[in-house]
Amino acid sequence: MADSITLNNGHRIPQVALGTSRISAEKLDVSIKLALDMGYRHIDTAFHYVNEGAIGKALQEYFETTNLKGEEVFITTKLLPHFMTESAVGPALDESLRRLRLDHVDLFLIHGP
Repeated sequence: MADSITLNNGHRIPQVALGTSRISAEKLDVSIKLALDMGYRHIDTAFHYVNEGAIGKALQEYFETTNLKGEEVFITTKLLPHFMTESAVGPALDESLRRLRLDHVDLFLIHGP
């Protein structure tokens, strides 16, 4: 199996991601950093998981203490269905970006459409 696939826009997405929905809050920091050390380059989270802030902190610390750059890690997060109005999508994304300490995510999905 290939490590990643090419999307129709030319961007590549790693096929294996660290899913963070069931990682306990006390293990999240070490789990993110260990996954990155092991070569994971795709982190999957969601507003609903209530862990974007901890993930953002772990990512920022990792990027500051290693040679890995943010653009080398593919980040997926998800929009809750009750934010699916024209006026709510932008602010919901902005809040996820603030918590993740990022200026963009690579994939923004609707969570349970």
